Amino acid sequence: MATTRSLIEFQRLVACSTNRYVLNINNFCFEKERRERMTNTERRILTEKVALEIREEMERSEALHGPFHSLHEALAILREEYLETESAIFWEARKKGDPNLIRTEAIQVAAVAVRLAMMLSPTPDERFGLSDAEMEVD
Repeated sequence: MATTRSLIEFQRLVACSTNRYVLNINNFCFEKERRERMTNTERRILTEKVALEIREEMERSEALHGPFHSLHEALAILREEYLETESAIFWEARKKGDPNLIRTEAIQVAAVAVRLAMMLSPTPDERFGLSDAEMEVD
């Protein structure tokens, strides 16, 4: 019954959203069921795999474009990647039928967001989460 209720709520949400976005409710249900069936071990393995992909994307983009020069640049890049993800979800993936396109864009958004968070860590101690006692061990 809870699944039916959440589906009805989701349909209402879709009905209230702008008409230019057509969402496939069946895909939503399938993805929701798949996530619920995932075991803790599967979730942990998938989390590690995605984290590795994010790190690789961070390294690739920083090697290609260098570090952010300002918060404004980081925000602009994050916004650009978000808009590409939005486009992949609502337009391109529907035409091409390729869910990997959405996944790739989501990894890029995450990589930019992590780079921004790392940029805002003012000291090496905070970047690595080291306490004063751990720093003195060197």
